[in-house]
Amino acid sequence: MAITSTYSNDETTKKQIKTLGDLYSTTGQVGYGTGAGSTVTQGSSRTTTVVSAGQCGQITLVSAAGSTTAASFTVTCSAVLAATDAVIVWQISGTDKYDLSVTAVAAGSFQITSRTYAGTTTEQPVFGYMVFKGVSS
Repeated sequence: MAITSTYSNDETTKKQIKTLGDLYSTTGQVGYGTGAGSTVTQGSSRTTTVVSAGQCGQITLVSAAGSTTAASFTVTCSAVLAATDAVIVWQISGTDKYDLSVTAVAAGSFQITSRTYAGTTTEQPVFGYMVFKGVSS
């Protein structure tokens, strides 16, 4: 079933869209509803694995100085069920500017690689992420 860009405020249409999964629109916007997210804080270093149960969420990194050398950490996430899923990541807060990428997606986890390109402040930046289900067939 294809989803078109046509907006409808009809309750039947909303229910049909809702049955497709967690994708919904009640205001013309698309995204996850309340309760789909997770907030976690990283442990002892910038390479420490974090565990998150949400399809989207926020990760607060451990307090450390930013570095231009890339550092990776794994997010164990029950929302990531297959290597065909797509994950996006972005910077929510922090003084330094971070270059972020998702460098591996596997069943049950994904990896984020980060490095600063502006600043080396000792801080606890917060990164956001969102998982999109994908298939190869």
